[in-house]
Amino acid sequence: LASRDGMAMVCNEVCHSSKSIFSLRVNVGSRLILPYSATGLALLGAMTPDERDEALREISSSFKKNWRELHKLIDAAVDEYRHRGFCTPSETLESGINGIAVVVDAPGAPHSFTIGLAGPNFRFTAERLESDLGRKLLAIRRELETRLAELMPNTGDSR
Repeated sequence: LASRDGMAMVCNEVCHSSKSIFSLRVNVGSRLILPYSATGLALLGAMTPDERDEALREISSSFKKNWRELHKLIDAAVDEYRHRGFCTPSETLESGINGIAVVVDAPGAPHSFTIGLAGPNFRFTAERLESDLGRKLLAIRRELETRLAELMPNTGDSR
């Protein structure tokens, strides 16, 4: 579970598999680079065009050297998010690591959080991310958004 802080996605909650000897070096408080992480790319995909334009200006100024490459990556992630409801970047955060993420909207606070998974590309293949884990993450998102709507007073959707 992560939320945005400037050009980073800050991990608010982190779970590691107890069945794997391989574990990413991500803990609560870890800062994932926004345009290179599945959580950050999903967030960009969920933003309104105006919000995204503002974020892209910030990214282009913070990552001038890599802007051309990043812009292509972000465009692909936004397109994927629009069509699937999740992002599945390959090896953008770390070599050999694939990830997937969705955005969770709280009542009155769209795209407040992201939920993501990441792991070695031999276990998190593109096919598995798209056909299995994407569907499961979307179900988790729906459940969380339903529970949040029940727990939080309806402050109106600002979208």
